Amino acid sequence: MVLITIPFSSLAQKDSIIHDLDYYLENAVKSSPLLKDYANQVLTNRLDSLTIRAQNKPQVNGNISALYVPYDSTNNRHFGYDAAITNGGNYAVQIAATQNILNGNILKPQFETVNIQGKILKNTAKLSEHDIRHNVASQYITVWSDWSQLDNTKKVNKIMRQEIGILKPLVESGLIKQSAYLSF
Repeated sequence: MVLITIPFSSLAQKDSIIHDLDYYLENAVKSSPLLKDYANQVLTNRLDSLTIRAQNKPQVNGNISALYVPYDSTNNRHFGYDAAITNGGNYAVQIAATQNILNGNILKPQFETVNIQGKILKNTAKLSEHDIRHNVASQYITVWSDWSQLDNTKKVNKIMRQEIGILKPLVESGLIKQSAYLSF
């Protein structure tokens, strides 16, 4: 009975060499959750800047108070209120607009902080992308090296089998010593 084994790791390595390094680098960068998270943080940082701007625009507030006097239309009279004094109800409206105009010294550090945080996030994302590219390239080189070594080993094995096929008849005919054949 002859047992044939196929190393699955060599098949996986051979399949992984189908694409070039750029393919794996692009896919690693596109599908990295860490880089997506940094992109979302940069977007959030921009929204923080817009929030600071919006908070320092004019703020308009309004208050309305309305009291209506109950009225009985069948008897043509008001309940509980004198129509001459209240004029049928009590209404009040108040609108106020406010804006800080002397807050430049407060806003400048806030915007500078948001700007610095944005730069930190962008630089961290670039470093992470570099690390991802480095790791993928290292893994690609390792797989390519292993696959090349496996391929070379197969070629050497094939040559040695051919040499055995050539040496065996020579040993049987007595042209080469059996000890030389066994040491081979």
